[in-house]
Amino acid sequence: MKGGEKTMNWKDFFRPNITKVIFSLFLLLLSFFLSGLNFFTTTGDNSSYIFENPLYWLLLLPFLIILKSNMYLLSPKLFGVISLISLFIYWYLLSCVVVWLFNKIRGKK
Repeated sequence: MKGGEKTMNWKDFFRPNITKVIFSLFLLLLSFFLSGLNFFTTTGDNSSYIFENPLYWLLLLPFLIILKSNMYLLSPKLFGVISLISLFIYWYLLSCVVVWLFNKIRGKK
């Protein structure tokens, strides 16, 4: 390493703090809001809205991947549990990345 460069500390990156938890909850609420908005604004042949909204893709990527795998046909209960767990992990990872980028841009270690 040159002149005092610091490597990323993975423990700090994944360590929960109030900012990461609040941002994860915000992502949860935003995804539910978009789901509800999609439910109330699509009728009939307009149901492709969910696939045209990039924010929805970003928020629900693990769910859409699991849904595409047709796992729900094998075991609906397992599908629900795995989807929920993967979404929470994904939202937390997204919040970790956003907080890390914010701190990096601000100049904080």
